Amino acid sequence: MTHEEMAAELIKHGWLVRAPITEANCSHPGITGSSGLSADGSGFSESYCRLCGYRRKYSWGPKPDHVNPLPMN
Repeated sequence: MTHEEMAAELIKHGWLVRAPITEANCSHPGITGSSGLSADGSGFSESYCRLCGYRRKYSWGPKPDHVNPLPMN
């Protein structure tokens, strides 16, 4: 039995049949994430969608004025 025949049989018996969820067709309704920021301006951000497996990670370094901070007296 092909996938199309199986889908037709399920539809005939009242089942709702849809295309599989992929990164391309997912609207990421339940996306979760975390982020962090350091005192020097560096940080990270992560996002993950449990439905399709989409994952995004982004990080950045310190801000230029924090590379050589002023001495503390």
